[in-house]
Amino acid sequence: MDADPDQPFRRIDHVLVRCGNSRPTLLARSCRRLLDCGYAIVSDHAGLVVDYVPAPAPG
Repeated sequence: MDADPDQPFRRIDHVLVRCGNSRPTLLARSCRRLLDCGYAIVSDHAGLVVDYVPAPAPG
């Protein structure tokens, strides 16, 4: 089977953060994949571990 040229070369994982008053309440300090077994897995998404810090107060 040929690869679909319209699909990304690698999977894309996203982390969503809730916003308050139109700005994020947390900032991602670091992000890394967890238990990434390459492409020999059932899902096309890897687990992600994100370390957050509180966002600075506006002003």
